[in-house]
Amino acid sequence: MKKIFVIILLILVALVFYDAKYLEPNSLVVKNETLNLPHWSKSLDGLRVGVVSDIHFGYGVMNLNKLKTIVDKVNDQSPDIIVLPGDFDAEAISASGVSLDDISDILSELKAPLGVFAIKGNHDYEPKNVVYELLKKSNIKLLSDKSIYLINGTLKLTGIQDIWHYYLNTDVFYNDGVPTILLSHNPDVLPKVPDYVSLTLSGHTHGGEVIFPVIGSLTVPSKYGQKYAKGYVVENGKHLYVTSGVGTLSGFRLCNPPEIVILTLNSQTEDNKIENTPTKGLINRSFHYEMRMLVDKFQSKKDKK
Repeated sequence: MKKIFVIILLILVALVFYDAKYLEPNSLVVKNETLNLPHWSKSLDGLRVGVVSDIHFGYGVMNLNKLKTIVDKVNDQSPDIIVLPGDFDAEAISASGVSLDDISDILSELKAPLGVFAIKGNHDYEPKNVVYELLKKSNIKLLSDKSIYLINGTLKLTGIQDIWHYYLNTDVFYNDGVPTILLSHNPDVLPKVPDYVSLTLSGHTHGGEVIFPVIGSLTVPSKYGQKYAKGYVVENGKHLYVTSGVGTLSGFRLCNPPEIVILTLNSQTEDNKIENTPTKGLINRSFHYEMRMLVDKFQSKKDKK
């Protein structure tokens, strides 16, 4: 009996491994959600935003064919605007042997009436200028601590630098009464986001990549653990959406397929108002984050010697 149990257990482990390594990373989904936002104009109701984050070109299954599939699926949804919240992955792109021209030929096919916009993630700064040149070749507007006004000045899109590389530049925040969408690669910025911002869009976490039933993921790269790991979060009236992204760093995904997110944005009313959403998972701190803090602490001591 014990032997049969062990055999069954090994088979289950093998099946889970196969799914996480070979099936789920290739199971791209398109997720459509409707959000009701504060400080939003009724004239903007129905605006559709396509969100594609954490491409990590050169890692795992992310090659030119996969990128082409992603671009085609986004375009099929006909969003009004497309945003790319970082982590194209400068180092992996450089090591892939694929030219920026070949990658940009595909990215430049992204089409939306209001434009395609991007910010840098923590994997986009070194080697220097790789992601900058890629976006330039792709005709994608880079927002680095900048804002742009759309729809005759009735919508403001603000993008900030990655907060793991730069201190948060609060000068970029100013309330002029225009409904504002903020692009921040890292969702940990949320507590510092001004109340006037209607919605913050982030990636970075990959949703934890591997999610275990009940407990969630052990490897969310956030000092808040699973709090901002994935999906729609409302905290003290501030609205955040975190996509789990389309790429992977570990090469594995479990209970967490790569995703393209299409958000339909509407104005909040008293009937649909949300102040807070439940915290996800049982783990409030991230093993990934704790290890990063230990490494940073060790490096700091080493630099002082």
